[in-house]
Amino acid sequence: MQKWKRLLLSGLVATVGAAPALGQREIGISVGRWRLNVEESKFEPAPLFKGEDRLYEDWGGGLIHARFEGIDAQGKPTYREYVARLDGKDYPWVRRGAKTAWTIALKPIDARTFAYTAKEDGRVVQTGTHTVSTDGAVMTVTYKFEAPNAQGQLLSGTLVFERQ
Repeated sequence: MQKWKRLLLSGLVATVGAAPALGQREIGISVGRWRLNVEESKFEPAPLFKGEDRLYEDWGGGLIHARFEGIDAQGKPTYREYVARLDGKDYPWVRRGAKTAWTIALKPIDARTFAYTAKEDGRVVQTGTHTVSTDGAVMTVTYKFEAPNAQGQLLSGTLVFERQ
């Protein structure tokens, strides 16, 4: 009986210890500079960006710092930034020109992928995934808006980034 208790306890410790490690792998594989390949990306029904650069940094303690700078479809500069953990909790997401409060939640799926949920004033407005290729050279971000834009369109797509 004592042997089974020790086995169960060691299994529990291994499982609890593995959860943060899984989040660390997704952070580590994303760390670096990335540039949007507009030609390889797919936008429905229209492009969101003319270009975008992303920087992901591992700030330690399970924190990832992400900074996105680019040019939107209308030629205006864009800027978004967050510091978050891959724990499914909401973290502030700073967005240039936003008149509302945005948050982002990240949740690991596997060693190369995490899902994200973006909220505006507490309401889910966008969901998607972030995956880095096995060779670490390409990052693919899928997105889907949960509500139509001002033109009544539901936006979705796949953004393809190349490591710089």
